[in-house]
Amino acid sequence: KEGEGYKIDGASGDGRLDDVIASAAAAAGTSDGNRGATGRPTDNEEVAAATPEVVVGNAYYRAKDRVLELEQEVLRSVSYGLNTPQPHKYLLNICHVTNASPAVAQLASVALLDACFETTLLLRRPAAELAAGALHVSALISGSNLDLLRPGGAGTHWWDALGIDGAAVEAVGGEMLDVLEGAVMP
Repeated sequence: KEGEGYKIDGASGDGRLDDVIASAAAAAGTSDGNRGATGRPTDNEEVAAATPEVVVGNAYYRAKDRVLELEQEVLRSVSYGLNTPQPHKYLLNICHVTNASPAVAQLASVALLDACFETTLLLRRPAAELAAGALHVSALISGSNLDLLRPGGAGTHWWDALGIDGAAVEAVGGEMLDVLEGAVMP
């Protein structure tokens, strides 16, 4: 909890990253106390490092759980957030709303996945724009008409009805199309 200290293997702290790292080092059995006068590892430490211990069975699962706990502490200490909007979730919802066929949805998913691996779009654009761009490209390639009209809004594109910027859909779609064209073998 924010503002409260924590206790890891007998070492208490105020939630600072240095305390978590020091506690992890203590739990792993490493410290600078056994170093030689030069600060380099002693001969015994070099031999121990060269012959790693194999952890199996219940000891493995305890060690794994401990590593995951410490990893969570480090991530919390640096205020790292793992909850990010996923473009595929948006894509599936948009496909449902626009009544896209399974083939169009599958092609859009491929375009989205390729763009995520081949470009930095995932870092530069919101998830909804990525999903809309992928569906737009998929509809263009397959010749499907997804321009559903909003009731009372003649001439409105489906992305306008969903509140997604049309220029962004076109830009993202163009970049995804470039990726798909580059992936096609002659």
